[in-house]
Amino acid sequence: MEFSLHTPEEISQTLAARVKQLHLMKRWKRETLSQRSGVTLASLKRFGRVEKSPWRTF
Repeated sequence: MEFSLHTPEEISQTLAARVKQLHLMKRWKRETLSQRSGVTLASLKRFGRVEKSPWRTF
């Protein structure tokens, strides 16, 4: 079994890219994504800026 370890920065970048890809694919504005996901608009904006991702606190 092979394991692949990633840094928190790599994980944040991957997640941010995936969230952006999905919300663009559905043509949702951040406000729509916020309402549908239950995540505050401020958190989504921070998450979009990987260097200040809320996931870095884990």
